[in-house]
Amino acid sequence: MTIPAIEPPIEKITEFCHKWQVTEFALFGSVPRDDFRLDSDVDAIWRYHRHEPLGL
Repeated sequence: MTIPAIEPPIEKITEFCHKWQVTEFALFGSVPRDDFRLDSDVDAIWRYHRHEPLGL
């Protein structure tokens, strides 16, 4: 069963990207298509630019 299109949480994604110096972010797989289901995984890829080592 597919689920209706959902709006991604743009503000949260933007916050994540700023925090981790992400320069490119993309969702792929079933997420951007109309066959995304409740049991689907979320495929994401990103590129980040860092001048310093990352740490938690």
